[in-house]
Amino acid sequence: RGDALIRDRLGRAAKAEPVALEPGMSASAAFRAVAYACLRQMRLNETVLLGGRDVEALHQLRVSLRRLRSAFSLFGAVIEDRRMPGIKAELKRLSEPFGHARNLDVYLGKTLPRERERRPDEGGLLILERHLETEREAAHAVVRGVLESREWRDFLLDLVAWIETGPWLGPDNPNAALRDGPARAFATEELERRRRQVKKRGRHLADLDPEERHRVRIAAKKLRYGAEFFAALYAGKGAGGGTGKGTGKGSARKAAKRHAAFVEALADLQDHLGDLNDIATAHTLAQDLARGAPAGAVFAAGLTTADTEARTRHLLAEAAKAHEALVDVRPFWR
Repeated sequence: RGDALIRDRLGRAAKAEPVALEPGMSASAAFRAVAYACLRQMRLNETVLLGGRDVEALHQLRVSLRRLRSAFSLFGAVIEDRRMPGIKAELKRLSEPFGHARNLDVYLGKTLPRERERRPDEGGLLILERHLETEREAAHAVVRGVLESREWRDFLLDLVAWIETGPWLGPDNPNAALRDGPARAFATEELERRRRQVKKRGRHLADLDPEERHRVRIAAKKLRYGAEFFAALYAGKGAGGGTGKGTGKGSARKAAKRHAAFVEALADLQDHLGDLNDIATAHTLAQDLARGAPAGAVFAAGLTTADTEARTRHLLAEAAKAHEALVDVRPFWR
């Protein structure tokens, strides 16, 4: 807290930090490090949100929870046990209101300002903005209610207890050998599998329907989080994948460049798919407004949806290019 105060970071939204993994650690130790990094980011942003509405803190809190869910998926073969389905379901249930509030933040902060630039004389946009601002206040109040609830606190305590002492750590785990094996071997296999998934699902991306594009986006997101989680395991690795000969400063710089190039290509694909997802979200919001919103707001929302939809073809073409570029980038773990 003292360091954050000196650096003027206290009370501000917190982004994800690098995960301190070591090549010699086990897969189970790697999972714990990743999970606690996600929880740290979540708690820092939770503190900010409890002090009042903060768009970026909510965004980063949702990022932390998406990263945690991705960790559950990436380490699935290691941590699966009788409690895992219930933990995932409870996390999804409790955090669902966060998504609605975030969608309103994006619409009011990005989609609507663009529409005002396109149509400065459209009076219905002001009616729409006022209506959605009221909804946003209510949505953020629900978020704070969740974070202040006993349910949320109990869930986090149970989650930490499961991470430390859950059945997945017991001798009955059928994947105990994988769990106790080296983290880097596990990470390499998982990253390869996730890359193949993105490559396969993203073929002919411009021709996919919204649901199929959504699956590509989720697969790309998990691969990106995996690349970020496991980055330290490959820092300065030698040509043969080891950490001995040829692991000086030059090797470390080369490894960092390869990792940065891969993540950059992946982020480019995610950005385009994210913009497409924002358009889909605008559609959903417009449909919801049809029930009980002022007529002027409904009309303006329909107009906004039509205008944002016009960008779809261009975004699809750019996403397809980004997918091709990603496939051409050499994976940093090889």
